Amino acid sequence: MFTVEDATTFINKLKEIFLLIQENNAQMAEKIVKMKNIDDEEKEYLWEDIEKVDKGIHHIMEISGFLMNNMGDAISA
Repeated sequence: MFTVEDATTFINKLKEIFLLIQENNAQMAEKIVKMKNIDDEEKEYLWEDIEKVDKGIHHIMEISGFLMNNMGDAISA
């Protein structure tokens, strides 16, 4: 059975993952901007990789929304 404590722990872990994704993407974006010895096609490929990783944030938001819809008051903190 999935308890309120489980949901709260899960949301806290999702938040940590969310922050890691944001940090990683910011670091990668900074590195891409500084790269001088690669062509535009390679840079575009790297930007696409960032977008792929960024989809994780979308999934986190979907999961969080589902939990809020189903356990809202109990886990709103």
